[in-house]
Parts: sequence; C-alpha cells; structure tokens
Amino acid sequence: MKGDQFGVSVAVSGNLAAIGSYLDDQGDVRSTGSMYIFDIEKGRQISKCVADDAASGDLLGNDVDIHGSLAIAGAQLRDDVGINSGAAYVFEVMTGQQVFKLVASDVAALDSFGRDVAINDSVAIVGSISDDDLGFQSGSAYFFDLQSGQQLSKLLASDGSGQNSLGEEVAISGTVALVATPQHNSGAGAVYLYSLPFMDCLPDTNNDGALTPADFSAWVAAFNASAPACDQNGDGLCTPADFSAWVANYNAGCS
Repeated sequence: MKGDQFGVSVAVSGNLAAIGSYLDDQGDVRSTGSMYIFDIEKGRQISKCVADDAASGDLLGNDVDIHGSLAIAGAQLRDDVGINSGAAYVFEVMTGQQVFKLVASDVAALDSFGRDVAINDSVAIVGSISDDDLGFQSGSAYFFDLQSGQQLSKLLASDGSGQNSLGEEVAISGTVALVATPQHNSGAGAVYLYSLPFMDCLPDTNNDGALTPADFSAWVAAFNASAPACDQNGDGLCTPADFSAWVANYNAGCS
C-alpha cells in the first residue's frame, strides 16, 4: 500500500526472495513493518512475516536476509529495553511463522540492535550500530545460534572507538563473516573479517581474532551475563572454575 516502503531491503537465496516493507501497518497499528517471501521463478508471494509482538514504529524489515528455510528481519526501533533498543526476528519462509526473536543480552536504549542482519546455515549475525561499549556509538555485532536462538558471542572492533558505528553492514558466507564500520577513522571506513566457527578459539572471548588482555574483560562480561562464552571448561555451566580454565586456554593460545 501507499507509504509502506516495500523494497526498502532485499535478499535472495536460491529461488526465494525476502523483501522488507518497514512502514507496513498491521490494522490500526502503524509502521510495525513486515517481510514478504516470494518465489522468484514463479513471481508469486509465498508468505508474509510479521512479528508476534509487533508494535507501532518497530520498522521490522529495515534489513532482511534469507538462507534456506529461514529468513531474518531487523527491527532496529523496537523498544523492549528502552527506546530504539532494537530486535531481530527469524521466520520460517514457507509459512511466515516466527521461529525466534533475537535480543542481545546487554542491549540498551538507542542501541539500534537489528540495523543490519545476515544468516547462514547455522548462525545469525546482527549489527548494533549505536552500542557504546568502546565509546559513544562505537557499535558492535552479535552472533546467534539458529538452532536454539541463543546468543553465542558479541563482536567489538579491536581498535574501535566512539562514533564508528560497527555493524552498519554485516554479511556471512560459508565460514566467513564481515562486519563493516563505515565511520571508522573519521569516515575512511573499515571492514572486519571473522572466521566461523568462532568458538574454536575459546579464550578469544571478544572474537576479534587475537588473544589480548581485552579478552579477559570480555570473559568477565560473559561471566556476569552467564553468556555461553563464559564456559571455558566445556561443562556447560558458567562458574568461577571457568576463570582458571580461561587462564589456561589463554596461555595455551590458539592455532
């Protein structure tokens, strides 16, 4: 309909296309946003994806991606944890049913989590351009397991700083993920490459591809949040014993 902004974001996988329509209304609820799945060989709509908890102004579909039987849509203005904290939603493409709602464990107001999204066979990556961990709007990105919907890790740039907006663009192909920060170095821009599976190097808890003292701070944050990266001894738990395990893993290094 007029004003829906159908086509604000697009993605394709095989013979299926995902198309965002972030100003789409659900009845009297304005600008909830939605995502449409099309069969591009036949030119027909297969499903429409709408968040189970859609609210006015969420802008679901500000970015979309599709891979196999799943599609993901960002909703960067969702207000679950304060205004514009953001969320992302995973849907089954053939039915349009919501599979997971993704929200970062430490998301805060104005983070714009969900600004950009991507998926592969097993992992989703979600950009959060206004996260402030390394300074005002330094940005970050998060990995999620598509089997459980659980957050796996958080990515911060090893040389990140304020107003870099890491996570403005994200992409995954095979075992490689890219996270862009176009505002890095006064707008010169940069792109960070991460290898998957990223959990192979357990002590690299900030997933920047290097073992540095910053990984200890990342492990402490994971411990406080009971996040999966806390578990360094492989017992499936997050306990003080994982600190000793992290030290041992750190000293052993990663190949």
